[in-house]
Amino acid sequence: MAFVIRSLKHPDEIQVLRHVYGRAFNVISTYSPRQDRVEKLASTIAESRGETYVDGFRAQAEHLIEIDEQEQSKLGQSVRESFPRGDFFVDASSRERMQDSLARYVRLLFGHPFETPTRDEFAMFHAYAAALRSADLGRQVGVAITNRDGSILAVGCNDVPKVGGGLYWNGESPDHRDFVKGFDSTSKFKRRLLKQALSRLREAGWMPPDGSQEDADSLIAAGTLNGTHIQNLLEFGRSVHAEMSALSEAAHRGIAVEGASMYSTTFPCHLCARHIISAGIRRVVYVEPYPKSLARELYEDMIDVDPRARRTDRVTFEPFVGVAPSIYTEMFRATERKDGQGCATTWIEGKAEARLKRFVPSYLLIEDSVLANVLPATLVRGNISRVEETSND
Repeated sequence: MAFVIRSLKHPDEIQVLRHVYGRAFNVISTYSPRQDRVEKLASTIAESRGETYVDGFRAQAEHLIEIDEQEQSKLGQSVRESFPRGDFFVDASSRERMQDSLARYVRLLFGHPFETPTRDEFAMFHAYAAALRSADLGRQVGVAITNRDGSILAVGCNDVPKVGGGLYWNGESPDHRDFVKGFDSTSKFKRRLLKQALSRLREAGWMPPDGSQEDADSLIAAGTLNGTHIQNLLEFGRSVHAEMSALSEAAHRGIAVEGASMYSTTFPCHLCARHIISAGIRRVVYVEPYPKSLARELYEDMIDVDPRARRTDRVTFEPFVGVAPSIYTEMFRATERKDGQGCATTWIEGKAEARLKRFVPSYLLIEDSVLANVLPATLVRGNISRVEETSND
């Protein structure tokens, strides 16, 4: 028996359910091109109001999708952060492809011995493995570059570069990575930039003549600048980005990447996008969105992001589809593939056993614990008061 939750829009929801149900809980992230989603939602809104002019509701549809992606409240909707936490990614732009993908995932869940990885799954797993090497203070990002046959040409991650080429390995000496120095240079320089700007404004008489340093620190601490381009500046980090790390690795070894595909655990930033274009990469596949990236805006005439169909005159940036790299080894580890006579086993749908098992009664105790402890804490965190009704009956 399986229970289906139709929609999860906050990463904490996914985290709690994973803690309660372990690997018995599976998240399927469903993707369709943004343009399709806008048109579908606008059409639904128009139909609900008895209107036939769909275009008049596109702006409202765009606004609702933006709210879904990331609300300002900590407890608000956050599809942008929830989507990449999926166990399986599905392309819903075609009903037939979606049904085929879901059927394949069910076969994998039930231990089909001959469902092997796709090129994209294989490459993204290598990108994911590369990301785990990173000791960057901000985030871990990994990249794999493949040729047309799916063979790995180079991998890279975001970390401080090493003299002579490449990145530092654990245990190397000297080690000049950021965690050794003890601070993130990006945060340091952004604070310096803001203080300098406030100081100049004060000198020019545009601000009161006292307390520029305190103003800068308080603005940053209060989160007033969150989401602004000042806070999203990328130029001051010491780490080489994962995309550039992989391209540098290929160049270092004399490997051509023209016409290759790049797989990144995170959508490339605008700094890397220009190098991807100039290197001759033709296709970029990513898992996690990156809102700081201005790649779409700066290179709209050179790249296609979230396209309905690929164009030969642009570099395609498209979401990953398939088994998440986080469960790759679990899904593709071989089960029994031959019988005692050496013949290939036959997978029988109605008799197959699930790969993912747990001691079922244990989740009942965990559910009780969540209701007793986690839920009240969540209500307090969200400033939600529970109204208790009493009855005189």
